[in-house]
Amino acid sequence: MNSCGAARSSSREPGRLSSTEIRTVRRHGRTRRARLLRLYALRTTRGQTRLALTVSGRLGKAVVRNRLRRRLRELVRLTLPAVPDSWDLLLIAHREATTASFWDLQADIHRLWRRAGISSERPPLGPQGLPSLRARAAQWYARRSQQAPESR
Repeated sequence: MNSCGAARSSSREPGRLSSTEIRTVRRHGRTRRARLLRLYALRTTRGQTRLALTVSGRLGKAVVRNRLRRRLRELVRLTLPAVPDSWDLLLIAHREATTASFWDLQADIHRLWRRAGISSERPPLGPQGLPSLRARAAQWYARRSQQAPESR
């Protein structure tokens, strides 16, 4: 244990990156950016995929940051099986991620996995088979605008 009561890096959870490993991934890894997230990916020989999530204090108050962290952890838990072993990954959230829907975050994570060459698996679609809530709303407005004015 260190002076703060936290476990030392040698006994930390498997699958997590230490601060020095995060710096290595940022320095040597591939960088891909999507609208909501940035991904740094570094191929390793460890035989295990490890991940770090970064949500900056600049994104908002603790409630906002913690909610985003929980959503990202859940999305990674759902999508990590599509990622082959031997990757060190760093996901950094952008300000827009704090207001994005769960499905938009999911689409961004899958987009980043594909862009970085980590996974080619297609993402599962959002609610009712639509890729995002925004697409669902756009379809609703398009149908509504196509209706004749007298039918409303």
